[in-house]
Amino acid sequence: MKIFEDSRIIWQYLSKYKAKVYFIALIALLGSFIAAVIPYIYGRLVDIAVSESGTFQLIGSIL
Repeated sequence: MKIFEDSRIIWQYLSKYKAKVYFIALIALLGSFIAAVIPYIYGRLVDIAVSESGTFQLIGSIL
């Protein structure tokens, strides 16, 4: 397949920067994970605040 041949050629040029490429990929994955988790946390906080006994649970969750 053409894409594998092209990626092999590109990797030959990037091989001397292998550590930096892996580091940048790790940082990108970490940033994506954080960007996905933050809305989840806010959603959970809103769900707790809206529930019947939300005040005490919200205070406990924040602390």
